[in-house]
Amino acid sequence: MKLHDAGYDTPERMTFFQIKTAGWKLKKGSEGIEVVHTEPVEESDTDDDGNVSRKIAARITKHVLFNVEQVDKPVDPKQQE
Repeated sequence: MKLHDAGYDTPERMTFFQIKTAGWKLKKGSEGIEVVHTEPVEESDTDDDGNVSRKIAARITKHVLFNVEQVDKPVDPKQQE
């Protein structure tokens, strides 16, 4: 899998939203890996006669993941001791 052979020491990844929410910043020039996530979703519809039809569809979402080594995190003074 491409996530593990990208040349980083750790396989841990984060989305840009997770990085931003934590108050961190991406290092300049960082490139992420696009990941596609699919999830089955049941949809139902009722016609004019009251008949209910159900079908399974796929919800597809794309995310760009960044390795944690690409993130500038503020240093916690408590962890330096």
